[in-house]
Amino acid sequence: IVKRLIKGIVKRLIKEIVKRLIKGIVKRLIKEIVKRLIKEIVKRLIKGIVKRLIRGVVKRLIKEIVKRLIKGIVKRLIEEIVKRLIKGIVKRFSVYQEP
Repeated sequence: IVKRLIKGIVKRLIKEIVKRLIKGIVKRLIKEIVKRLIKEIVKRLIKGIVKRLIRGVVKRLIKEIVKRLIKGIVKRLIEEIVKRLIKGIVKRFSVYQEP
């Protein structure tokens, strides 16, 4: 009877120990998986934000460059037009003054 009692107690103890070990291992695994998931999610979020920021910056840069180019072209055009107008006016006046 005593032997059986001891066997039963030992069996229960072993079962309990195994159960707790498995629980601990599972908990650690879950923690590790959750950590990795969070890291991955954060990494991807940061990547996305950085991409958007870079896109925004590039867009603004391109807009600024285009604006300046257009300004320069328009300036040159206006200068050219004014120059030709002045030339034409001067020619006319010189033609009128000759006779």
